[in-house]
Amino acid sequence: MANHEKSTGCCCSSDPLTLAVLGLDGADRALFFQDVAGTSPPARDDERRSATAARIFKTTIGTRSLSLIDTPSVGSDGELIRAVDQALEDESAGQATKHTVQAAVYLHNDINQPVTREHVQRNLATFKKLLSTQSQGSVLIVTTGWPALSATGFDEALRHEDELTTMYAAPPLTIIVERGQSFISGESRYRGAVSSFLNNIQVCQGLGSRLRRYNNENSAIPVREQDQQASSLAAELAALKETLNKQSSELELATAQQKALAEKLKHAEEVAEQLAAQLRKSEIEKAQLSQQLNEARPVKDSPAPADNVKADEEAKRATVDLNVLDANGGFPLYGAAAGGDYDQTKRMLEQGADPSMRTRFRWTALHWAVGNEHDDVVELLLAHGADVNAVSDTGMTPLGMARSEAVRRMLLEKGATG
Repeated sequence: MANHEKSTGCCCSSDPLTLAVLGLDGADRALFFQDVAGTSPPARDDERRSATAARIFKTTIGTRSLSLIDTPSVGSDGELIRAVDQALEDESAGQATKHTVQAAVYLHNDINQPVTREHVQRNLATFKKLLSTQSQGSVLIVTTGWPALSATGFDEALRHEDELTTMYAAPPLTIIVERGQSFISGESRYRGAVSSFLNNIQVCQGLGSRLRRYNNENSAIPVREQDQQASSLAAELAALKETLNKQSSELELATAQQKALAEKLKHAEEVAEQLAAQLRKSEIEKAQLSQQLNEARPVKDSPAPADNVKADEEAKRATVDLNVLDANGGFPLYGAAAGGDYDQTKRMLEQGADPSMRTRFRWTALHWAVGNEHDDVVELLLAHGADVNAVSDTGMTPLGMARSEAVRRMLLEKGATG
């Protein structure tokens, strides 16, 4: 905002003041008259009079009576002056003194667009022709379009406002630049701008009235500070939004990574389970092969009475062999029971095989006799005192592997608990 001072003609502060309103049409024009005069002029196309006619609206601001001239949009300054003169002549009919235009208000549309010097020069020429020689210099430029600005557009608009103020520094005119709307709330400030304009016309006794210096520093500081605060707040909000967007992206990435890790873990567990199953199957197959090898060995003739001692020693060694783990971690009874060979299982038990012996991975013959549904072998092992609550390396018990109700009952009767 800025002002430039030049001496003007005489006008007592209590006298009615006539202001010509120039500039844009449409909603902003209607809002200006509604805010300042308390009434909205009809659209020009709807008026009964010619579209080139000027209209006068009267109002009061403070103690000052005010006549607002709604000027038409015409093609030349000559048509504009004639329309204003006609309206003033009609208003002065029957009065001793003819009214004149003592000040002007120009509504400048879209502050965010750059202002050309050619545009400003045309306006300056119009102001000089319109204002009376006694009041040359009383012009208020009201800028519009502030509420629609973004945070970035606001800084650009301030630069255009400074350019506008500089280009309108053209003595003998005194031109004051004010804002029509609040940048923060969008609230109309037309009446406030006009009131501030009127308050800066002082009474000059003897020399007539003149515009006093418009104290730009004092009047602009509160608004400028408010604008700076709004700009700072907008920048902080933009930075906060950027931070939130970044955090949201990081959270989405972390969630995706967590999901991928969970899928990998699930796959690893499935592979581990498959490997464990294959290992158990391999143990059974190896035990069965061991059994087949034992069966394929030639049967020795019964020892002669003289060889009883030697036969007893061999029997003891055979019993020891039955209860020793082979290179694969299994033992003969394990393979016979898992394969459902009742006779071979019975023979080994009678030869002293341990019915509760465990493989390298803590499995017993009873586990897989139950798991493979060899009910007669299960009953045989239980009869020889097999451990019904043996637990494997994977936490399995014979009861947990039972599929038939008959086997479950057998195990429970022998004290199975899990």
